[in-house]
Amino acid sequence: MRFSDEHLQTILRGAAAVGRAPYPGLEGEGVEIGVRILSEAELDDARLDAQLHLKRFFGRVNIDPVKALHIDPEHLDAEQRRQILLRAVVDPDSHKPFFAAAAEVRGLPSHVVGQLWAAYLDWIDAVDPRIRLDPAAVDELAAALKKEPSAKVILAHYGPDTLSSLARTLAAQRSS
Repeated sequence: MRFSDEHLQTILRGAAAVGRAPYPGLEGEGVEIGVRILSEAELDDARLDAQLHLKRFFGRVNIDPVKALHIDPEHLDAEQRRQILLRAVVDPDSHKPFFAAAAEVRGLPSHVVGQLWAAYLDWIDAVDPRIRLDPAAVDELAAALKKEPSAKVILAHYGPDTLSSLARTLAAQRSS
């Protein structure tokens, strides 16, 4: 079964949970990071800080940021990822920020930033796997949730599309 008891408990803890992952490149040395899911407000702050950074960055060389982003739109995406990682990567024990400033994240090798970003996305998937589930996996999760006494707590955090999909699955199982 894809959804172990531990996985269901992670879903129950939701966004408050902090995942653990090895620091990229130091997997065998026991160096770990914590990864947490950001709130909508934190994501908004990350996006705004990314835009402000690019305005300063391009302003130093007298380039209009709007024109620069038309030429290289990935520049904004990359800075948004860095700003998100600044906020999402924490000390796994204290949950304090792992990086002191966005400049630290910008100074990392690109493959390390990519692996940190993958760890963040993996944690989102661990906490809310329904985002990317095929119909068979939704059925499996619905069956697992039916056995969970605090399923209402789990369901309170999710949007209408996810809830609709689960409701259809549970209704179909009940009618059969």
